[in-house]
Amino acid sequence: MTKLEIVNGIATIPDGETKIERFAFKDCTSIVDIIIPDSVTVIGHGAFYGCTSLKSVTIPMSVMKIADDAFCGCSSLKNIVIPESVIEIGEGAFKNCKSLECITIAGGVKLAEHFYWRDVFEGCDSLKEITFSQGIKRLACGSSARGAFKSLTIVNLPSGVATIDPIFFEDCPMLKTITVPAGKAEYYKRRLSEKYYSLIVEREAEKTRVKKEKLPTMYEDKYIIEAIDNQTLAKAIDKDKSTLCSKLNNKGEFKAAEIDGICKALDISNEEIGLYFFAK
Repeated sequence: MTKLEIVNGIATIPDGETKIERFAFKDCTSIVDIIIPDSVTVIGHGAFYGCTSLKSVTIPMSVMKIADDAFCGCSSLKNIVIPESVIEIGEGAFKNCKSLECITIAGGVKLAEHFYWRDVFEGCDSLKEITFSQGIKRLACGSSARGAFKSLTIVNLPSGVATIDPIFFEDCPMLKTITVPAGKAEYYKRRLSEKYYSLIVEREAEKTRVKKEKLPTMYEDKYIIEAIDNQTLAKAIDKDKSTLCSKLNNKGEFKAAEIDGICKALDISNEEIGLYFFAK
């Protein structure tokens, strides 16, 4: 990998790099923030092991693998979002991230049968909230990292988790709330022990409407895609996400039916779509 330049605690990985190598920045305590380009597909074994000052990292949608111990010992890291592009997460990937409080795991993450979430977050003593996004089908626990969720207070579940390990929520003495989508309380009662029934809270029905002031005024797909979950806009025009992004970035022409689909998905008028999305 090209030599990394660190300026004022911000490490920028050069665009074009596809892999952050094994132990590439091990024990680099001067790094506070990392900018990872969307060319990177693999974050290697122990890549940021022991980066104790690291407070912020955004994992781009290009990353498909986060290897074993990738962020192990990053004791200043407070929150992390694992994007839907990730299909493999290694054991201990976020082990001993002592300040980690909030984790969001997107629905594209696919795990092997032997994979256990607790092993990924072992030693995250401050972890209070985990959000599993739509697409997660299985929550396996294992026993090698019992106590990993001892500070956990809130778990947010999507609509379709089919299998939950009977001991997944064991050793969670602080757990107060298990939120589930509207209308899914009974679904999860069939998958959880009776002692957790009182913790289940249904969330209000989610709307896809985006407030007018949050709509982008340029063709910057990252703002649009981040604002809408589950590729709503891409589905609205019956195209895949990459096609949508390409059209937006290149100011490509949208057919009338596609614009109507986006308006419907966002619950806004054609006039608003013209003002806020496609203003020349």
